[in-house]
Amino acid sequence: MTLVTTQTTIPVPSLLRVIQTDGNMPTWRYIVIRYIPAPNLEDCWSTLSWWRKVIILCTLRRYVRQFRKISNGNRPPGPIGDGPQICYGPAFSEDYVCVCLPPCVGSMGADRHTDID
Repeated sequence: MTLVTTQTTIPVPSLLRVIQTDGNMPTWRYIVIRYIPAPNLEDCWSTLSWWRKVIILCTLRRYVRQFRKISNGNRPPGPIGDGPQICYGPAFSEDYVCVCLPPCVGSMGADRHTDID
């Protein structure tokens, strides 16, 4: 989060606490961040004007461009540690399919979540 706040203009909720589990293999770390009360974009998208949707899309595009410019030195992406580590979670499995994509994307052959320029 510090990397994003120091190298971009992307708003990031403030970090309240870091919790680390003890005695479990692997050790898990959880972060607690400030809650930002706002409607879920999925819930309000159909009620937004065309112009408002364009503004949101341009903002997200700007955020992605900033993410791509972040310099992380020579450190590999992934969990923080002494060296490269395995990332755990459903998004890192071989059979992960993003259910957030609209059906038309899947019908074009891109049924897995990929980075689309």
